[in-house]
Amino acid sequence: MQDAEIINVRIPDELTKKIDELLEKNLFKSRSELIRVLLREYVQENKKRKTNEHSS
Repeated sequence: MQDAEIINVRIPDELTKKIDELLEKNLFKSRSELIRVLLREYVQENKKRKTNEHSS
């Protein structure tokens, strides 16, 4: 993994339960991995959306 910074985040219990449900399905190795993947996908999607807005 590249250099990484530790960020402490408070997540509501209900959302944590949803995260753990995904982990139980073995879709991710850990909460950290799941959150990294989802954040990366969000940033990429947001970048695509902004690019599409500017090209329209």
